[in-house]
Amino acid sequence: ARIASHLPGASMTIEGGVPSDTLHILATNLQPQLLWPYSNDHKFLSYLFDTKNAKFFSTIFSVFARMELSADEFNSLLAPWVSHTTSQYSSDDRKQQIAVAEMVSGSMQALLHSPESKIFTELWEKVFLPIWTSIISGETGFGLDWPTALRYALSGQSPSKYLERVLPLFYSCGILDTSHNQLPVLQKAKTSSSKLVRSLQCLRSCAIEANWALNAKNSATPLSQYLLDACISHSSYPSSLIRVELAQIMSLMLSVTEQKFPHIPDVSDDNEQLSKQRDTILLSLSNLFSSQNTAHFGEVLGGEETGKILSYVLASLKDESNFVQQVARSCLALIAQSQFPCASVRSLIDLLEKNMKATDWHLRRAVLPVIQLLDFNHRFIMTADDHKRVHEICIKLLVDVQVEVRELASISLSSVLRGWDTE
Repeated sequence: ARIASHLPGASMTIEGGVPSDTLHILATNLQPQLLWPYSNDHKFLSYLFDTKNAKFFSTIFSVFARMELSADEFNSLLAPWVSHTTSQYSSDDRKQQIAVAEMVSGSMQALLHSPESKIFTELWEKVFLPIWTSIISGETGFGLDWPTALRYALSGQSPSKYLERVLPLFYSCGILDTSHNQLPVLQKAKTSSSKLVRSLQCLRSCAIEANWALNAKNSATPLSQYLLDACISHSSYPSSLIRVELAQIMSLMLSVTEQKFPHIPDVSDDNEQLSKQRDTILLSLSNLFSSQNTAHFGEVLGGEETGKILSYVLASLKDESNFVQQVARSCLALIAQSQFPCASVRSLIDLLEKNMKATDWHLRRAVLPVIQLLDFNHRFIMTADDHKRVHEICIKLLVDVQVEVRELASISLSSVLRGWDTE
């Protein structure tokens, strides 16, 4: 209120009754408009972060950005605010942190529209740089409060206006290193998982808002490809909390960029490390499937990678971890619902025919729902020969030695026969 009362045309404070012209503009700008966030992830938000408060400070500082403040005016208006934010952003009181996060994100969002302005330069050095360095390094934060604040600060902006300032913070904090396919912060032995999670959540926030512009500076390799490769290299990380965040970043990069799924690791062994790796990769696939329309997955998994990924998912059904088996079954169901080009459908049928001969009856049984849905979803593009092969797979499994396989084969056969010309 004190800062707003000094804006041009403000004749009274916000508490002072009828607002002046400037405060009327503030009130108008705070009316409900488009729902935030505007970008592609509506679940990755703090339930405590109040966008009305952030919008209020965004509106105030958008006015400041157009003013030429002298050093004395800057100190008179903003020195107390600077002192408060820099002393309270790491408070043990979560409510204090939330309040500062709303102020910092709102003010930064407004000033990023004029990144060359004097006030932005001053506040970047005194407020934004030290606070975001602490946040991104994982030293400070509760839950998704600060990652949400970072998203709000970057939302609606052209990435060219903030990546040159924000992205280097991830390098200086040891999160990114594009010279190697690694995330350096995950190579430190004594760093707590909660701290690492906070850093990865900030990286995810930046990736959500910047998505298509994520290119490594002075590098021909897109940053999105680097992140995919780096997440794969750390996919067997001991902490499940870290693996979940890695999976989220991988699925995000695949859903918003043109990158194909990276190299699929070997599945021939069954040690604990590979089980954790399967956990991460399957979670990323599951996240990808559940966050986009299924027609998109045929593009992401299209071409030669389709068979490799399906083989990987099928092999994961034999993992010793019940959780990995559960995620693998979920991935299978989602892959079966996807839309693929005709050539990919044929290669998938080839692969499913091979798994029909697997010694493990669980794999033979898993083939049936996939091929049933595959046939149904591609009925208008499949050739008669392809459908005949699907028909024969179901018939052969009707005489399987395992009763569970036979029961499901009868159901699948009934489905694939329905709606086709029997002549």
